[in-house]
Amino acid sequence: MQSTGLSGRGSKGRVDIRYRTNAGEHIIVELKRAQRKLHLYEVVDQGGKYKTALHKCLVSTGIENPHISVVFVVGQSLHEEDDATAARDVVQTLRSLNTKVVHYEALIRGARDAYDEYLQRSAKADRLDKVLRKL
Repeated sequence: MQSTGLSGRGSKGRVDIRYRTNAGEHIIVELKRAQRKLHLYEVVDQGGKYKTALHKCLVSTGIENPHISVVFVVGQSLHEEDDATAARDVVQTLRSLNTKVVHYEALIRGARDAYDEYLQRSAKADRLDKVLRKL
């Protein structure tokens, strides 16, 4: 087995996060408890630890300069998002670190919208299919 280059605590880290790749981007996703309200510094610190650990693993397998992003899925807004001025700073800070905070509600709303669109297109396709069969 190839060494990951991680030591002690880094090699025994959390296993409840998910890792995916998409178009050459390495993505770490962590689902936070819905009732937990985080501070920006917690997200930045934890995301940094995840990126460092994954970077070490990827470099040890020969992947140079990997593009890594972290997504935290949360139930509540960050403490700093409660202030409109600070909320802009949160977005800019996270963007500069290639990190996102996504809310459960937004994911659910997006999934519902996508499913509704699928149903509408499916109904149109069914009508078109019926017309074509009659021809």
